[in-house]
Amino acid sequence: LLRDAPDRANRAFKFTIAESCDRIKEEFQFLQAQYHSTAGGTLEYDKLANEKTEMQRHYVMYYEMSYGLNIEMHKQVSAGEACWVGCFSLLPKCNIRVFPL
Repeated sequence: LLRDAPDRANRAFKFTIAESCDRIKEEFQFLQAQYHSTAGGTLEYDKLANEKTEMQRHYVMYYEMSYGLNIEMHKQVSAGEACWVGCFSLLPKCNIRVFPL
């Protein structure tokens, strides 16, 4: 009985060369498929990361432009208000007759 135990154990793990090659081939194909799916995902990730960076760059550029435009608009409004104040302060000093229509 004890002599038969190693023979049974050896028979369970014996494979033919063709079976071993087929098994190795299947494992290689499985690993290769995983690699390609991961590589495709990495390329997609890189593409999305580049797109995100580009969008952030555009956002900052538009923010800076709108901020500069806002500052310029405030300057123009201040200049316009100063002009109106000057005009209204000069009107009483002008001797202008207004004729009704």
